[in-house]
Amino acid sequence: MSFSKRALARVAEKLSRRGVEFVIIGSTAVEIALGRDVFEGDLDLFVIEPSPVANEDFYRGIAAEEGWEVGFTELGTIKFVASVEGEAVEVELYENLMDFNIPEEVISNTKQVSLNSVKVRVIHPEQYFVLKARQGVDLEKVKYYYRQLGRLNTNMIESTLSYFSDESEDIAERLRSAGLKF
Repeated sequence: MSFSKRALARVAEKLSRRGVEFVIIGSTAVEIALGRDVFEGDLDLFVIEPSPVANEDFYRGIAAEEGWEVGFTELGTIKFVASVEGEAVEVELYENLMDFNIPEEVISNTKQVSLNSVKVRVIHPEQYFVLKARQGVDLEKVKYYYRQLGRLNTNMIESTLSYFSDESEDIAERLRSAGLKF
């Protein structure tokens, strides 16, 4: 599934208007950094507030008002298939839950970008790479995006690794196996 920057902006705008504070955390963050106008896959959002777990009815209400389909992620958090601008955008809502953990330091060190005049917060590609390597999945995707980006902020990789002190050596080894030099 793919979706346009215009559709992404509309989803972000609709959620923001309803008081949802979020950060784009998935591969869409890297594709934004690459300047793409069309994004592959789904839209992963780390929700700061309101909690998607504790406020499921709130999110079901948004879906009902917008005519969006509702489902659940692999973690059991709510997700939407948002129909906007004639496109379907699969939106997965996450928060720190079970083994899924994004440190506050990562969330507080995001960048703000403008998508068709809609301001959104996005993690940096370097943060995405560390989070993916921590999961131990999609290392080919990490390698692909790294080649596309060409260069990285090695200080950001190192600082993001430091938030996972018990796992940092394993994560760093996975990043190196994907070709990253830092």
